[in-house]
Amino acid sequence: MVIIQINPLNHPDVPVTMRDILDRINEMTFNASLVHEMAGIANISNLVEGGALDDDRYTTVRFHEISAEAELAQFGALSKMNTERGFLEHLHDIGYETADRWIAENFDRLGWESTMDVRAKYV
Repeated sequence: MVIIQINPLNHPDVPVTMRDILDRINEMTFNASLVHEMAGIANISNLVEGGALDDDRYTTVRFHEISAEAELAQFGALSKMNTERGFLEHLHDIGYETADRWIAENFDRLGWESTMDVRAKYV
């Protein structure tokens, strides 16, 4: 399972202005279903790996994440409404650079092992 994280889970700074607080609430709300689903999938995978769930319908899931969280965290909620060509090209470039870097670092692990600790990030 490859997760393409487009909305940051964490911010280094505590929001203090009303705008920053609303932006953070928006991000947390958007991410809530992802966090919930990932925790459930991780729990099932742990049961399969530990032998507690011996059913052919289930298999271990290998987790991977491609994320530019630090780069995306600098943009506020209003950036999601920005359709200016230059901004979209900038996001496109960030995506390609991040994916290229991730592939260079992790390609050999695909199909063999997870490249992220899903429990540490989402549970």
